[in-house]
Amino acid sequence: MSSRSTCRPTTRAFWCSFCRGRRVSPCKNLRRRQGLSGTRSTFPPGRDVVWDGEVFRLEQPSGHPSAPKPSADRLFKSLADHRGQFAIGVVLSGTGSYGIREIREADGITIAEEPESCKYDSMPVSAIRTGCTDLILTPQQIGQHLQKIISTSRDLSSLKELNVDPSRSKDLLEILLAHTQVDFRQYKENTIHRRIERRMIAKGIDDSEHYVALCRKSVDEVEALYRDLLISVTRFFRDIEDFLFLADLLRETYSDKPPKEPVRIWVPGCATGEEAYTLAIIACEALGGLDKVASDDVQVFATDIDERALAVARKATYPIAAISDIRRDYLEKYFDVNQEVITVKQKLRSMILFTRHNVFQDAPFASTDIVSIRYVLIYFNSRLQERVLNRVLYSLKSDGILLHGTSETTGRTGSGFIQLNNHNRIYKKRDRKRTGRDTELAFTPEHRHGAHSGSHASTAVPDRWEKFDQLANAVVTNGLLVGRGQSILRIFGDIAPFCEIKSSGPDLLKNVSLLKKQFASEAASLLLVAFKYKEKRAGRWHAFEGVGFNTLQITAYPLPSEGDDEEDTVLLGFATEQRELPDAEEKSDYINYIEDELSRTRDALRVTVEHSPWPL
Repeated sequence: MSSRSTCRPTTRAFWCSFCRGRRVSPCKNLRRRQGLSGTRSTFPPGRDVVWDGEVFRLEQPSGHPSAPKPSADRLFKSLADHRGQFAIGVVLSGTGSYGIREIREADGITIAEEPESCKYDSMPVSAIRTGCTDLILTPQQIGQHLQKIISTSRDLSSLKELNVDPSRSKDLLEILLAHTQVDFRQYKENTIHRRIERRMIAKGIDDSEHYVALCRKSVDEVEALYRDLLISVTRFFRDIEDFLFLADLLRETYSDKPPKEPVRIWVPGCATGEEAYTLAIIACEALGGLDKVASDDVQVFATDIDERALAVARKATYPIAAISDIRRDYLEKYFDVNQEVITVKQKLRSMILFTRHNVFQDAPFASTDIVSIRYVLIYFNSRLQERVLNRVLYSLKSDGILLHGTSETTGRTGSGFIQLNNHNRIYKKRDRKRTGRDTELAFTPEHRHGAHSGSHASTAVPDRWEKFDQLANAVVTNGLLVGRGQSILRIFGDIAPFCEIKSSGPDLLKNVSLLKKQFASEAASLLLVAFKYKEKRAGRWHAFEGVGFNTLQITAYPLPSEGDDEEDTVLLGFATEQRELPDAEEKSDYINYIEDELSRTRDALRVTVEHSPWPL
């Protein structure tokens, strides 16, 4: 289906290629209402066309005066809403980059014309930049490939695990891990299989073994599968009722907020940035509007693992069709609008930091007022959901606010939150005591205020311990809270496999020297750097046999103080994995590599230790 105003040589080439060898369907002008009858249709300029579930309808254009007419985005959205995975969107010219996201989100297939084959390439390029196009082809290739797609079963709703061989799925996840350093093994299996199946359909491949072979030799296809798994789709003011409720809540909360205390917001899984900008707008409105808010009054940390999506977010320019999601007064105050795109005003952009961050692998941001993690957890298995929500608990201040998607829950961490409204997934962090899952050492370090040497630990639970519990739950299974001078303040989980008793005495359990010899020097070096630079530092993976694992990595997570009466501390985490050892052919090269790495590590440690004030 196309507008008469956009029929051009590439459009004809597409149809000629698609119809070659097939019974040619007639091409008709679309009337006011027309069903799906196997016809090719054109529609008049200046009119929109939508699919209502039964027929195509011609409608008067709606929305902002600058919106394109006719609107391919509106057509694509209606197809995505009613046809889901059976929709195919092809952008040859004209608009459509916003609607292409809708089709992608609904599991449909999206195709853009190869820009080099276009006389005017701005629109296909715009669609490609969304990161939501499955294929980029010439018009002739599009026609040929559509035949392959249509001939393949596309009922993803009836997908069974056997459609994607589990062993092949494992192979693909290992290829992805090696290429992207992102571990998808704790994503829901159904999600993984659906994404793989969708890529196979888009490529016209019906055998998972053939698809694995393609990924082994094609970096481009691995990148395409990676982007598909990330599902970087979002919109301005998605679920508007949630944001209206949040706006009222923030006006009440921050109306008398001291101007030097910024509102800190974290948006994990921010995708292309629309939600981060939405939250910045809501926060600015609560503080009196953009004209009355200083750039540092609102701090938004917007994170994702998809660099392409982050590049779109930083550019802050979106298709004109995005105006349909934004209130007119917000559009005038926070955006610059022209005929083709809208751009976020510079002052609002300056409040947001877009950065690559893995919500389940990297340390969480601290002392946030709001965390918006919407439509992210639904792709994780229950164990990973709990781990991520524990990170959110650590991140939020005692009265912090959590935003969820409509189909998401707080699961086993629910006791840490209070739901503020039965109609919205908006929660407030509950002020609670620690649960007792951790183990506090039966001593009070000398530097703790009010402590006397040899006295027992106080029964009161300071906020410091609660923060440690939340961070430890979120980041590690086993760990130590360490103060300056390597004094151990707290133990979490079971660190016995990594320790050895070297001597007796009152200081035995007060220092990281209780760690086994092969770890102690590295731990001291990691602690030194983490304290000095206030940054996470990870050591190398050690070969170390234990129950259910054969490798170990130590990582230092800084936990800065929040007041003059508190000192900085570091969480030392012990991560373990069961890894495949290299085979006989690789073993010699592997040993040489490890020996070289060990030599470099020793040199680095020697320099570090020479500058360390701590005895090792």
